[in-house]
Amino acid sequence: MIIIKLKGGLGNQMFQYACAKHLAERNNDILRLDLSWYDPGGIPASDTVRQYALSNFAISAQAATAEEVGRMCDSLIGRLIKKIINKFRPITSYVFNPKILEQTGDVYMEGFFQSERYFKDIEFIVRNEFQLKDVMGRDAHAVLEDIEQSNAVSLHVRRGDYVNNKNASAFHGICSPAYYRAAIDTILKRIDLPKFFVFSDDIEWVKEHIEIPNATYVSDGGIRDYEELILMSKCKHAIIANSSFSWWGAWLNANPHKIVIAPRQWVSDSRVDTSDAVPSEWIRL
Repeated sequence: MIIIKLKGGLGNQMFQYACAKHLAERNNDILRLDLSWYDPGGIPASDTVRQYALSNFAISAQAATAEEVGRMCDSLIGRLIKKIINKFRPITSYVFNPKILEQTGDVYMEGFFQSERYFKDIEFIVRNEFQLKDVMGRDAHAVLEDIEQSNAVSLHVRRGDYVNNKNASAFHGICSPAYYRAAIDTILKRIDLPKFFVFSDDIEWVKEHIEIPNATYVSDGGIRDYEELILMSKCKHAIIANSSFSWWGAWLNANPHKIVIAPRQWVSDSRVDTSDAVPSEWIRL
């Protein structure tokens, strides 16, 4: 059995699931999800409060029982397995470590695994499982119709805990208005008549600080976050933030000719190796 401990927001959950799914496929084994991080008292006080969200997608894995988690983690062999996984875990979330995918037998996984290299070989499975389980709501569907009728470019601005949580702010930082201006200029030079669909957890800040031509502001509170991610993926091109949320919106975009623009500096600390964080065909500014 493969058990992955999920933690963080939707984008983080998707990375963790995709990596664990690949290992389960390699081993022809069962995948289970440890959701204990989302239990009352499970989220550290220094972290942003999140909810388990993968249940909105057509994933095949089920939640692990407390007995399954306890049996694997509390046994002598379970502690050894966890020690091995921790030893092989990348120093940062963004550096691919192939040894993660070489484990066999019962494996308990904990980490972030934020690189497509952890699941590129099962891309078809990942894309199929990260489809919405239910139909979109009325508001989201109206935006989808607009997206499908235009030369749509998703533009995501991440603020929220990147601004308000001192730990997240210190590590991640935020993309500047100058980055978005350069990204918009790049799109305008390459794409005819683009229409920008803007997603953000601080739309008012975006309107005040970033001039976006032919813009539709999607994030108005009436559309759920997982619907927003799928709406991003339905656009033809993408401008993303240093965020796993918009990363997945761009990666799930099935346009074979898509242009994806991502920030060159993925985290605040330039010493952190983020060379595996962004697919090589994406443009980094």
